[in-house]
Amino acid sequence: MNLYDDYCYSTIQEAANAEIARPVQADSAGISVVTAFSVKSQTSVDLTINYKQFGNQQAATYLLNRIYPSCSQVGYQKSYSGLTSVDDATQLGWLMAGAFVAAFMIKVLRRVF
Repeated sequence: MNLYDDYCYSTIQEAANAEIARPVQADSAGISVVTAFSVKSQTSVDLTINYKQFGNQQAATYLLNRIYPSCSQVGYQKSYSGLTSVDDATQLGWLMAGAFVAAFMIKVLRRVF
């Protein structure tokens, strides 16, 4: 299973097809589109990208090696926070609250002295 754009696909071919299905990408200098791919390994493909600069008649073709990270479950993967349990989230929340209290106390102490 391979991850692309926060979604875990069951095969690398599906992940690469999802990237090819994206619309034309534009930047300040030109436009690019992914036109083809060839699988190199279980996590890597070579993408063929056509890039055309504005004002230039010919498009350039580039080969980009793309690595799709492995994932464990098909579907959307939105848990990249590193918080794997409620206890982790609770601990982080208390640490953040403590930091705010400390900052407020410093502010109050600066006014007093």
